Amino acid sequence: MAKYKPPVKTGYKVWVPKELKGAARKFYIATAIRPAGEWSRDLLENTEGGKALQAIHYRHVLRSLKGAKPKSPAEAKKAVEKAMKESPAQRLVVLYEKSLHGPLDTREFMEYLELFRECFPATYKSLYGNKSPQQVVAETAKTAARRRV
Repeated sequence: MAKYKPPVKTGYKVWVPKELKGAARKFYIATAIRPAGEWSRDLLENTEGGKALQAIHYRHVLRSLKGAKPKSPAEAKKAVEKAMKESPAQRLVVLYEKSLHGPLDTREFMEYLELFRECFPATYKSLYGNKSPQQVVAETAKTAARRRV
């Protein structure tokens, strides 16, 4: 596998597991989730959920990089950038920030719930039980319609 040395500046404080040292630590910081705004920055810097999302994101980036098997640093860079953009944790952070600026449409809310269930299965189950995201969205839409009447 080709070596890729990403830049290390993120613009915000990144939590890093203690067991990561040297190059692995720099790679973790360089490939960290990018906040979509001030609220998501606060989420990532100051909460246990943010730490969990960072770890999920890092594992996704590593899996994607190993699966891509790049032969040059340029290919490795492309693979890392693609993995960072396609990470479920990164998309969840973007939808989280968007939801705090205004309501999500039905498709975005469904995606948010699916990503939330994927990233935090125990919390999802404690909130919604065995309901699927589709069932939660349907119930939410019914409740919102009743409130308007």
